[in-house]
Amino acid sequence: MSFLLFAPLLFSFTSDAVPSPPTKEPTYANAPQYLLLHFGMKVETRIWLVLDGERLFVDRNGDGDLTQSNEVVKGTKADDRLTFEIGEIREKDRVHRDLKLSIFVPHKDSGLGRFPHWRSLKAKDPNAKMVSVEAQIDRRGLPGYSEPTHKDAKRTWSQDASNDIFGCLQFASSPREASIVQFNGPLSLGLQMPYLDDGTYVAGATTELESGIGCCGRGAGSFAFIAYDPVPKTAHPSVEVKWPGDSPLERMTLGERC
Repeated sequence: MSFLLFAPLLFSFTSDAVPSPPTKEPTYANAPQYLLLHFGMKVETRIWLVLDGERLFVDRNGDGDLTQSNEVVKGTKADDRLTFEIGEIREKDRVHRDLKLSIFVPHKDSGLGRFPHWRSLKAKDPNAKMVSVEAQIDRRGLPGYSEPTHKDAKRTWSQDASNDIFGCLQFASSPREASIVQFNGPLSLGLQMPYLDDGTYVAGATTELESGIGCCGRGAGSFAFIAYDPVPKTAHPSVEVKWPGDSPLERMTLGERC
């Protein structure tokens, strides 16, 4: 497999140019914040998440109605992290488990705190927080899945979205502007956010640029990376790098795994 190392071409976003809003919403106690989850190869399941302070409304059955009694999840706080344990989400005949959303502020000296897009976001809004959403995905029978040989191995894939080369995942103030995270969809290659002290690449300096496999979404930080465990150890992507100027394409193989 190969890809051109030119960020705008790496992501083929999901088909919804403007997401269809929820059909029915409750009365919120705070200004609502929106995030949309897509599930499936053909995106036949759409789940709205609406943040209302320390409550999260989850459209569990994907019908657009957020007023049903079992669709409110209360957040739990621990170490300045607000976590919503959503649990199971059904996608037709599949059940995805351990869906969880977290909102937190990374320590400024940590790896996450060094991300250039996060520092820029924090500079614009001192109250900004990092958002992450993750789940254990039932991928069985779909492209890329191979049955584990060990009897105790997990049959699900870990998949999460939080940050990527384009920025940090955030809630939006309206459904129209909401980011979309795609779970259990077509797989592609994406770039992870680099650890850069000043946010720029410098000629002659050594900088790690990390790629990953996952599903494209819509919006900064929406690329949903899968864990490396399901990727065969013999799989090494080849890349074509286009440097600025008139230099020709440089081809290389990425042989090292994180």
